[in-house]
Amino acid sequence: MALSRNNDQETVERINRVEIYPNPAVEALYFTISRPAVEARVLDLTGKTHNILRPQAFNEVSLAGFAPGVYVLQVRYRDGLQSHHKFVVAN
Repeated sequence: MALSRNNDQETVERINRVEIYPNPAVEALYFTISRPAVEARVLDLTGKTHNILRPQAFNEVSLAGFAPGVYVLQVRYRDGLQSHHKFVVAN
């Protein structure tokens, strides 16, 4: 992937666009990914994996059993790159 120096971060964010909603979430988290991904994981802030999603399960994560707090949706793309997106689980 070739990126110009001045726009590297903006270009990477556009290519790796992930929309998460609602945030904060209560029962479920919905998300869309702008390019092909091979895996998505829900991590807590200690790095512990709480859920692993395969492409056929992308778009929704049930939050049943999740304690309130801050979590990270980690998306791994086909080219090996990853993006990380914070979200909040509320009561």
